[in-house]
Amino acid sequence: SSDLNYPRQFLNLSCGVSGTGFMFSRRIADEMQGWPYHLLTEDVEFTVDQICKGHKIVMAHDAELYDEQPISLHQSYIQRVRWSRGCLQVVRHYLPSLLKGILKGNLSCLDMLINLAVAIILCVASAIVNAALLAYPAIISCDFSYPLASLARLFISGYVSFFIIGIITAFSQKDHLPAEKATLLKYCLSFPIYVMTNIPICLASVILPVSWKPVKHSCSLSLTNRQTVKN
Repeated sequence: SSDLNYPRQFLNLSCGVSGTGFMFSRRIADEMQGWPYHLLTEDVEFTVDQICKGHKIVMAHDAELYDEQPISLHQSYIQRVRWSRGCLQVVRHYLPSLLKGILKGNLSCLDMLINLAVAIILCVASAIVNAALLAYPAIISCDFSYPLASLARLFISGYVSFFIIGIITAFSQKDHLPAEKATLLKYCLSFPIYVMTNIPICLASVILPVSWKPVKHSCSLSLTNRQTVKN
C-alpha cells in the first residue's frame, strides 16, 4: 500500500507487496522455480523472502490499479483476521533469516519485522494490560465510573485522530475517488470505527483457529466510471 511504501522508498528501504498489482522479473521467477509461497499471506511471504535474499522491491508511482473489496464487515473480518495470522506465520517461518539480515545491516529486514510482529504483539499486549489495569480496581471497589470514563476518553481521542487521517486521505486522493462529498464524509466518519475493529481482530488472530476462507467481493465501479476517473 502506498501509505507505507512511499516512506520506505523515500528512506531507500525495500517496499512491500500487498495484495494484487505487482510484477517481478523472469529472473526472479527462474530463481523461485515456481510459486513456493503458501502461507495465509503469500504476498507478505514473497516480500520477506525476497528481502532476506537481498532483493529490493520498488514502487511504481504512476501505476493505477483497481481492486475489489469485501462487501460487509463480516467479510472484512474474515479477510483481516487471516492477514493478521498470516503475518505471524511469516515471522515464525522467516525470523532466523530476518534476524540474520538485521545483523548484516539490512534495515528492510528490521522494518518488516517491526511491521509484521511488533505492531500485532504490542496491540494485543496493550489491550490485555489496559483491560486488566482498568478492571481490577473497578472490581475491587465496585465502581466502574473511572474505567468507563477512561475508555470513553480513549475512544474519543482515537476517533478524532483517525477521522483527521481519513479527511486528509480523502482530500489528497479526491481526483481518484468518484464519489459525492456527502458520501466521502460518511466514509471518513465511519473510518475510525473500521480501524478500531483491528484490535479485536488482532486478539482473534492470536487466540482463535484461522484458515483460508473465500471472501465475497463486489465491483462497484463501472467501466465508464473507471474511464472517467482515469481521465
